[in-house]
Amino acid sequence: TSKLLNTNELMQLTGEPKPEDKKAAEPMQVVALPANIDFGFSCAVGKILYDNMVLENATGAMHLKNGILQLEKLKFNTLEGAMGMAGKYNPTNLQSPLFDMDLDMQNVSIPKAYSTFNS
Repeated sequence: TSKLLNTNELMQLTGEPKPEDKKAAEPMQVVALPANIDFGFSCAVGKILYDNMVLENATGAMHLKNGILQLEKLKFNTLEGAMGMAGKYNPTNLQSPLFDMDLDMQNVSIPKAYSTFNS
């Protein structure tokens, strides 16, 4: 539980470039996850800052096991609307990672989304 999570600050600690510093033409890469960790957590965060996005009233759970990340009942407010997601990310085969996600978007502002994601 936290009032604020600033992922921009966390990315500086890892030495990774900030999202806004990455080249738009740079290809996306598969993110490998550790297979020897069985870790789960639930969260309730008032505000999450990521690049130029603000997620508010975030709740949900995540579970990492056998190199597969399971997202459960994640909900947050952003882009003047509400979003919910559940699913999994399975990069155990780095040449062909699997991504299975259900998204529920309500009242999201298309102009706001465009200005947020347009690089």
